Amino acid sequence: EGNVMLIRLQERKFYATEQFRSDISSFVKSGSAETAVEWDELPEGVYIARRAAKGLYCALVFNNTSETKTVTLRINSSDDICLLEGETVRECTAKGGRFTLELPPHEMPIVMLKAKGVELEAPKAEAKEKPCGKEHTVQFDSEWHFTTVENNMLPLRIRYLTKAEPCKKLSAELLKQAETANAPFACHEFPAGQGLEFGDGYAAYARFEVKDIPKYLELFNEVVDEGELWLNGHLLSGFKKVFEWGVRDSVTEITPYVKQGTNTLVMINRIPAWEGPHQMPWAVVRGNFRLENDVITVSDDRVEPDIYTAQGWQYFGGNCSYKGSFTLGEKDRGTVVIKVDTRDVTEVLINGKNAGKLCWEPYELDITDCCRLGKNTVELKITTNYQSAMTLESVELAGQGVTVYKDEVPVQRLGLLSAPKITITENDKSRRE
Repeated sequence: EGNVMLIRLQERKFYATEQFRSDISSFVKSGSAETAVEWDELPEGVYIARRAAKGLYCALVFNNTSETKTVTLRINSSDDICLLEGETVRECTAKGGRFTLELPPHEMPIVMLKAKGVELEAPKAEAKEKPCGKEHTVQFDSEWHFTTVENNMLPLRIRYLTKAEPCKKLSAELLKQAETANAPFACHEFPAGQGLEFGDGYAAYARFEVKDIPKYLELFNEVVDEGELWLNGHLLSGFKKVFEWGVRDSVTEITPYVKQGTNTLVMINRIPAWEGPHQMPWAVVRGNFRLENDVITVSDDRVEPDIYTAQGWQYFGGNCSYKGSFTLGEKDRGTVVIKVDTRDVTEVLINGKNAGKLCWEPYELDITDCCRLGKNTVELKITTNYQSAMTLESVELAGQGVTVYKDEVPVQRLGLLSAPKITITENDKSRRE
């Protein structure tokens, strides 16, 4: 139920429904060839999906990282080995029953074992006329701007503090303790450690730095039952359900309670009474700000055409855009192509006109019909995942149910990886004046 398959019929022949179901079932379920391809150990970020059908066995090997990976497979079959890479099928051999693959970033070749008599044909891409002639490049103007649809984010490091009971009161002693504590603990699988039991109340804290107070800041968090959140001694209220990451998501404005310097968030909550692993709720500060070494400062949309996570948006994920411009002169007539160095879905707008979307390699697009002599504007609308926000959860095990935050969070390579490139191939094709 709910599955769809697109079939291209070369000839009009009837195919028995029951036979169709049987063949499809044998393909989506691993059959007798389940162990035809195995491995000793997969590199981090590499995944394999295997499927068997009559006379053919497929193993899709996916490199879900930005680095080249090497994987060695064990081939437990005497069938012929083929490798499908993009539009190319090539014959391969296994030495000593082992087959080694070099996986470029984000590539997913398919290893195929085919019985005698089975013929394979690679999918044919739509033929496109490639421009020919002398090629040269055009430089982008120096100033770029960066905007986001969603607010910038700063995930907070929530650390366990002490036992406490939610009671709509925050003692000066507990606030002082939260302002000065240096607990290394991050997430707890309650009630392990600290002498806590199911149903007990506890206090946790987080601190964040503000250099310049933005016009708007909000706290996006997971409110659990009777939990309380105090910012610089003020009990936060007015939470609205938003259902963005989960069913407990809520948000409230915190601008009036934020101050320059160190801000302290105190969370007073209760461990659920039912037995099971429980963790502290999370909290994220969001708003129109820029980060300088995790310090909130006034937003500035000027960037280099490079990864945004290293330019003040370290934890951002979602929809964003880079805006720049380039100039075409009389000598720049010909086919104009933009090459975008990214791994994300990108929509290209030239002079406000949608020139197309890029979803996979090669990230390049013919934009000739959208260009004009003189200054041309370019906007790259990029959609990324929330990988950068999740890096705060890269934790080290410190004991049963207790983990410790890493001091330095690695910068994720998202958005543009380097400046886009404009190339012009001289030919008879002209642009609109």
